[in-house]
Amino acid sequence: MPYPSPYTPPHLLPYPSLDNHKDDIGNSAGALQNQRKSALSLKSALKNLTLGRQNSSRNGSECSRSNRKQEELAITTVNQRPPLKDANLQPVAVPTKPVKKNSGIGNLIELDTSYLNFGSFYPGKIFKCSLGLTNNTAHSRSLFVAFDDETFMFTREELLRTIAEEDLPDAAYPVPNSEQIYHCWEFMVDVENKSFDKSVIIELPPRSSIQLGTVIKSPCIKKPKSLYALIKVALSEDDPMSSLLDKGKDTLAVLARAEISMPKLQCCKELFHDQAGLKVIPLVAKLSGGGQRLRVPFKNGGAKDVELMLDVTGFPGKEPFAEYKCVPSSVRIPSNSVGYITIGVSIWRDDVSQKKEQRVLLVKIKDTSILYPYVLDCFFIP
Repeated sequence: MPYPSPYTPPHLLPYPSLDNHKDDIGNSAGALQNQRKSALSLKSALKNLTLGRQNSSRNGSECSRSNRKQEELAITTVNQRPPLKDANLQPVAVPTKPVKKNSGIGNLIELDTSYLNFGSFYPGKIFKCSLGLTNNTAHSRSLFVAFDDETFMFTREELLRTIAEEDLPDAAYPVPNSEQIYHCWEFMVDVENKSFDKSVIIELPPRSSIQLGTVIKSPCIKKPKSLYALIKVALSEDDPMSSLLDKGKDTLAVLARAEISMPKLQCCKELFHDQAGLKVIPLVAKLSGGGQRLRVPFKNGGAKDVELMLDVTGFPGKEPFAEYKCVPSSVRIPSNSVGYITIGVSIWRDDVSQKKEQRVLLVKIKDTSILYPYVLDCFFIP
């Protein structure tokens, strides 16, 4: 199909000739050759300056201040870098990069565990566990360690923010904060003087570790209970890194747990007085027997051995007819077994009309606040 007469397609146009541009090409090549010659001459001048400086230093002479300026200018021209010295050849402080925030306190301080298990014990007991803290930095760190006494309940989601999931105990979450209820958790500040405190500030040297004693003084409650507390570890305000940590990553946490159990102790001869609401142990002694020893069986149905501290006292305002004493004053009964306590009875007065006397037997589990009171009904026969 023929094209219109005024229009010629691009592929049919004649190829342009280079004859008209020979002069331009020659001028460009000459310019490039001149630039190359100037670069080579500049490089040669730089080499001569460097050799001259080395020779002058070997001969003990020094370059003048103007020559050093020219040398610096030549170096700047070739390398296109700003000089690191000013006109007086004094060092200039190179601007440092802005300090980035640390991702978290975990890069500075390491804990040996995030879960302290104090085990199971009776009310009134004092137990201790050690928490290890390590400073992984080359500088001293100032740590502030304290128990959380503000949170009322600990939810599983909140604990997972700072504690590994495998360290969380199986429990019906949320769990109450026992420190806010009983105020029973403390740190051992001085081992020799046995002084305790709710919070401590630790100065930890570089690349060092410390064992912090954590103590629970179990409250005097009368039923089994699980106790939970949260230990928080952070940099103190005196530490320069405290303001550089990211929010939410400036605190380490340790969950502490203790189980309070109750012993299963029962006298095999006890009776219960409904009106008085007291447990009664009947005893029978002979008036003419002099000093006598009466054995009373006790059963320990718990999983732990118990050591009983024994004492017999009287009611105020009543003159005793006989003397009562536990021999020995302490008895250890193994778990799931029966043991005996021995009560010595010594009659003071020869009164045949005396038929009955009451005393109080106090049975206390050693190193606890658990006390079992019993009323001794002592009957005297001829």
